[in-house]
Amino acid sequence: KFLNIDYRLIGSYNSFDGPYILLSSNDEPNQVKEKTNFFEMAHALGRFLDIDVYTKEKQLSRNEKRKCYLCDLPAHVCARTKTHSYDELISHIEESVLFFYRNRLHFLINDSMIEELELEPKFGLVTKNTQGSHKDMDYHLMIKVKDMLLPYFVNVFNQAIKIKDHTDVSLFKELGKEAEKLMYKITFGVNCYKGLIFHMGLLVLSYGYYFVYLLLFDYMRSYI
Repeated sequence: KFLNIDYRLIGSYNSFDGPYILLSSNDEPNQVKEKTNFFEMAHALGRFLDIDVYTKEKQLSRNEKRKCYLCDLPAHVCARTKTHSYDELISHIEESVLFFYRNRLHFLINDSMIEELELEPKFGLVTKNTQGSHKDMDYHLMIKVKDMLLPYFVNVFNQAIKIKDHTDVSLFKELGKEAEKLMYKITFGVNCYKGLIFHMGLLVLSYGYYFVYLLLFDYMRSYI
């Protein structure tokens, strides 16, 4: 979808080199190769994927050599000379992947809160043009609280990926209470998003845990 390539999924597999998927396409092979090269360079996680394009006769090669993740040297040079340790490479990949998903989470939550707030008409609820039945809050206050809550949700995700026992939600409760107190401090006691703090926080908590411990490769593709 990102590349506008017409493809069909053949299957998902695991090998010694790691998980991979096999796709087929009726698009012109050289155009497919050009698009996949663009994806590998343009997408935040593209450099961690190796997309090979095959015709019936041969494998298509890229025009330029891949650069190392950690420096500007060609990747094959660093691999041959072992310039960087295995731990350095793994750490860089993990940090980059988490950075991508934190930003993605931040964007999705912000976008959904704005979309809900600006939905109109909404019976009795605050919108961009009305306070509805809430005389103690308005659009600008809701935006102010939204901006305060976004780092909270990202922090819940950061904590969720460290959870070892999925039945222990004590940390979630502590974070929720802290966010609630900060909301009341900003709004001088007005409850703008108490329900959202709980429900979105629980959703993010579940997402973070699922992301680390249960996310299968088959489903990862849809999140990129």
